[in-house]
Amino acid sequence: MAAAAPKIAFRLQIPTLVLLLFWALFYLFVWNHNRLVGLAIGVAGLALCIYRLGILSTQITEAGVSQWTWRGRIALSWDDIALVSKTRSYVVLEGSKGSIRVPIPIYYDSRAVAQFLTSHLPHNVDHSALIPDS
Repeated sequence: MAAAAPKIAFRLQIPTLVLLLFWALFYLFVWNHNRLVGLAIGVAGLALCIYRLGILSTQITEAGVSQWTWRGRIALSWDDIALVSKTRSYVVLEGSKGSIRVPIPIYYDSRAVAQFLTSHLPHNVDHSALIPDS
């Protein structure tokens, strides 16, 4: 029986919604007092919210991995992935269509995510970045 695709932990989606609400209220408060500062805060807050929503849009399925970016959705099939690397809290999957940062800590079971990725990546790709740190 094949492992089910990993699910993002809902508890980590709530801070993004709170951040969006806080940004909107703060933006409205500052905008009423100083439009230039309000505009700067608005642009910075919007960029941060789009970044967070992009991370939460990561989808790992039997067909591959996809994620929203500034340029639209990037989708990589498992066969398209040529390189796997690791940063502090992401596994980066690189293919011919671009790269996707998979935020391992936001999933309910980080080990299950690593196992799912390992079982679906091509055999010629180095999987060592998916081995948990001791």
